[in-house]
Parts: sequence; C-alpha cells; structure tokens
Amino acid sequence: MVEAMVEAVGSGNLTVVAIAPPPPRDPDGFDERYVELFVRAQRCARRIVGDRDVAEDVAAETMARAFARWSKINSYAPAWVTRVAINLATDQLRRKPALASGPVEGVDDSVDRLLIRQQLARLPRRQRDTLVIRYLLGFDEKETAELLGVAVGTVHTHVKRGLTRLRGELDETSLGVDER
Repeated sequence: MVEAMVEAVGSGNLTVVAIAPPPPRDPDGFDERYVELFVRAQRCARRIVGDRDVAEDVAAETMARAFARWSKINSYAPAWVTRVAINLATDQLRRKPALASGPVEGVDDSVDRLLIRQQLARLPRRQRDTLVIRYLLGFDEKETAELLGVAVGTVHTHVKRGLTRLRGELDETSLGVDER
C-alpha cells in the first residue's frame, strides 16, 4: 500500500508526494531461519573449540557472513553455515591452541577421548573432516556429502578408510581394554 502525503508549497500549489512503504524486513527468510542456523553454527563450533563463549562468537561471525551473502546462499544455507562455522572454529584453534587442550564443559576428558582426538589429528584432512562431521556433529551421509561438496560414495569411502586407520592406530591396549 502506498501512502500519499500532501505537501503545501508556498505559492499556493499543492504537490502530492508518494511515500513508498518500507521494504519488507526479510524478503528471503533470513529472520525465520536465523535461530535454526545460529544453533547449528554454535553446535558445530562448540564441538571443535570446546568453549561455549568462543563457539558463540564463531556462530555470530558465521551468521554475519551468512547475512551478507544471503541472496546467494539461502537455498543451501544449512550446509554453508555449517562449513563456515567449522572453518572459523578451526581458525580459532590455530590462533589459540590452548582451546584445543581445554576441557569441554560438562564432559569428562578421559584418556580414551584424548587418544582419539590425537589420532584424529593425524588423519588426512578429508578423512578427519568427514568423521568429525558425520559422527561428532551427527550429520547423515547425504548431509555430509552436501556440506563437503562431494558424492555420498566419497563420504562413505572417507568414513571407511578413516575408521579403519583409527582402529589400526587405536588398538585395544592403547584404549585401556584389559587383555584376558
């Protein structure tokens, strides 16, 4: 609806000035999807950095970047937000390595968990990314494939090879299983 405002001009002439309504606040659905995407970004970042405050900062930065690119990414926003959150969280670890060694709030960092973290770091990047996204972040194979920009079969291969390599390096004695 266009509103009109009548403006009186000094010489007795009347001028009608059309005032357009304000543009829609969110033509592409960013506001409606913000909470879902922020939670996704925060959850991914928290799994990587282990610190709630840093994860919230990463999620906020991720959402700012998403907003700036919303017209381009809105059709695949969940995958984009997840990938950016993972990248930003990884950057945080590179800048502040102490985050990686700190405990995750509410989680007991046992020796087994530390060994697995150490062995994950030794995997090739694609295998590590695939295992983290698939098992630590809880995405299924199709979502993982979309996120990494590869075929589902490639995800399956990376998971299989990564798990095989982890099992080989994390034998039963290194995980503290009693041999009887």
